[in-house]
Amino acid sequence: MKCFFCSVRKNLVLSALLIFSCYANAQNNTVIKYYDASWRNVPMDSAEYYTEFKKINDYYDCTSYFLKSKKLKSISTFTDNLFTKQIGLLKRYYESGVLEDSVLVLEKNNDVINFHYYPNGKLWAYRYFDAKTKKSKVKGYDEKGNEIEEFIFEREASYPDGDKAWIAYLSENINTQAPVKNKAPAGSYTVIVNFVVDVNGKLKEIAPETNAGFGTEQELMRVIRKSGKWIPAVLYGVPVNAYRRQPMTFVVK
Repeated sequence: MKCFFCSVRKNLVLSALLIFSCYANAQNNTVIKYYDASWRNVPMDSAEYYTEFKKINDYYDCTSYFLKSKKLKSISTFTDNLFTKQIGLLKRYYESGVLEDSVLVLEKNNDVINFHYYPNGKLWAYRYFDAKTKKSKVKGYDEKGNEIEEFIFEREASYPDGDKAWIAYLSENINTQAPVKNKAPAGSYTVIVNFVVDVNGKLKEIAPETNAGFGTEQELMRVIRKSGKWIPAVLYGVPVNAYRRQPMTFVVK
């Protein structure tokens, strides 16, 4: 997602959460984790993929598989078993065995070269990311090989007018007295609510991750639910669902 794994990404307010669900084998220094279609760490019974993380010196060799078919999904190297920082080359495959993605992080300067392919093997998208300037050169193609104008390689789901507007919306609409009204003792109550921005910009699957109580999670969910339409995420020129995680701290004096 975290980066190609969706989620594995970018800002503190909208960061993705990895909930640990794993199996460790001490003898061969391998950890196994399970993931859903959005690469969220989940229990095995609700997973679509699983990844074997094998510790080698300071890095992890990561090999992912489709859970049901056991076919290869991806091979890569990361600095940890959270997909935090990629090292070298990542290859990801369709279940048919056709190459889906090739992502190379250059060791010298951390520039990134991405190639993404259609299921028939034809090139879909290309991106060269300059780590120094934070700028990208992008090209996209249809299945006939024609270049697509104004192609969007990747775009985060966002609140209209951006992150500052989202923070302002939360600040203006959250009822900070919610825990007080529910007789919460003095202290700080940090809550986290997860939600999905779908391909049409609508919010769904709004659910608490924490259980601080005293109406805190319910208040944050209420405000998120009333926030209206978002701008959907885009990947390879196509709108996609995006998973989001919103923290909030209530202070009772």
